[in-house]
Amino acid sequence: MAGKFSSFPAGVQSHLAERGTSRISTNRRARTAQGYIGLVTDTVLFAGGTGLWFLSNQRVRVNNMPTLGTNSVGVSVDAETQLTGTMTVVQGDTRGNGM
Repeated sequence: MAGKFSSFPAGVQSHLAERGTSRISTNRRARTAQGYIGLVTDTVLFAGGTGLWFLSNQRVRVNNMPTLGTNSVGVSVDAETQLTGTMTVVQGDTRGNGM
């Protein structure tokens, strides 16, 4: 089943339940109403750490890179304690779907 695209940093949550504050991405081509579609190569910045993706959408690509959706999973690292955990998309774009 297709899930919503990740298109804004606040829709991503770290293992400490922090929402993303910004995102470093190379995607400047495909966007939705809420922002540029997230790619598997993106780095998400949180108030207390960073996160990287390792599981992405399998069928939808931008510039030959897999996109991110509500089924995507990553790992977030707390900058202070260096503890790691699961990072997920908890709020996707309301109009864009992909798998």
